[in-house]
Amino acid sequence: MNEIIKNSDTMETEAPLVSVAAISYMHANYIRKALDSVLEQKVDFKYEIVVGEDASHDGTADILLEYQNKYPEIIIPLINEKNIGASHNSYNVQLHCRGKYIAPLECDDFWCDPNRLQKQVDYLETHPELSAVGSNYYCVDHNGETNRISMTKREVSKTYYLNDYLYNGFTIHGGTLLYRNFFPLQSERYKRVRFCAPTMGDVFARCLLYDYGGIYVFPEPMHCHRDGSKDATSFTARQKTDAMKYTYMMQNIVEEMNWYFDGKYDFSPKVCTRMAAVFLSWLLGSAQISIREWQDFLMTMRLHDQIFVINRIVVFGGRKAIRKLLCVLGAL
Repeated sequence: MNEIIKNSDTMETEAPLVSVAAISYMHANYIRKALDSVLEQKVDFKYEIVVGEDASHDGTADILLEYQNKYPEIIIPLINEKNIGASHNSYNVQLHCRGKYIAPLECDDFWCDPNRLQKQVDYLETHPELSAVGSNYYCVDHNGETNRISMTKREVSKTYYLNDYLYNGFTIHGGTLLYRNFFPLQSERYKRVRFCAPTMGDVFARCLLYDYGGIYVFPEPMHCHRDGSKDATSFTARQKTDAMKYTYMMQNIVEEMNWYFDGKYDFSPKVCTRMAAVFLSWLLGSAQISIREWQDFLMTMRLHDQIFVINRIVVFGGRKAIRKLLCVLGAL
């Protein structure tokens, strides 16, 4: 057994309306802020905080147990004896979530609106056609100081659907979400796709949510995301150094999703938008890629997908991107 469940008696009590699905690794500097921001929520319903602590060696587990002792009816620690990685840790936490709704939280982030859960629950309760709600959010530094607000006025106060995710490249920050707890976690079909590409589970999760219904985004910031902290897990940084590696992962999970949904949707635009984004990031010097590898990948794509990629680069890249693209294409 690679997991120690503390406070197992809580699992037998009445199910809460909301489960906060939190994951933590090496977050001793941040986890108090994260937990406090949830415990400060003003709600008229029961909630739980299920925390997967992934074998940190900085004292994170000790802090978590301190909080569990103070709030035994709310906090359920799942302490891994060995590190299992963020993807499996998150999955395991979800397995223990009993709420009708799930609010994900990485413990280097925190919430900034004490009415967040109440607002989001009220909205989903009155909009059964939606799968989830999200919100605007702040990007903050490692001290928690606000750097900037992330989303523009044009991007909030609206409902998004699958085509927005696939064709426009728009994604809602997962930490802002409250979604219905309906994922078939025990299904072998689900697990096959969920774990086919490490770190890409969120792509599958978004498509499952959009298959159910739209996602509404509140205009007010309710979440703070640590952006660029040297101590915070930086998926963004890894994507810059291994841009094509993650593109191949995207291709893999798209193929698996086509299988999972039995061809109901064409998910290829997700790969196309990523290919365009990788090229533009390379052009700006923010992504390290082998342009030959990018060319080779492009040549494996269907013609209309190649055209989609080229069109995205032309539309969003301007004259410099067009000139560089012509050089790259001319070398094929």
